[in-house]
Amino acid sequence: MDRHKGVHFGPSLTLRAIALAVKLQREEDERKRIAALEEAERRRIAAQEEERRRWARQQHEREEQAREQKLLGELERWRLARDIREYVNDTLDVVNEHGGVAGMSLSLRWKLAWTLRYARSVDPRTPLKEELRRIAAQAATEGSGKPNHPAVAD
Repeated sequence: MDRHKGVHFGPSLTLRAIALAVKLQREEDERKRIAALEEAERRRIAAQEEERRRWARQQHEREEQAREQKLLGELERWRLARDIREYVNDTLDVVNEHGGVAGMSLSLRWKLAWTLRYARSVDPRTPLKEELRRIAAQAATEGSGKPNHPAVAD
């Protein structure tokens, strides 16, 4: 006769099976909890990275917009300077048609000189022109063997 047939293993074996099942369930729950935490961390990091990329795009757009505004402002000032110089040249043409610069009044000379100074002050290219003149003068001075300090006389 089969010795285990109809034999009950008793409460001790059933309790051990239940304890093992509970332990395995706890381990599975812990694995799921850790996996959920890891997934939440991955999502948090991805969201932070997306936020960083979005901020960088916005920063780039702001910088591009600032460059555009600066360029448009420079063009506006350049056109104003160009128009002022054209105005002065046209005025001088009229003066030349009617007797030349010798016949110009002192007040007109002052007005035209001030007008040209103003054009120079608003022209965004003025600093570049001055720098290029300075470099050319320095190169000419160095090339001619003359001292390159303006305060030193020949």
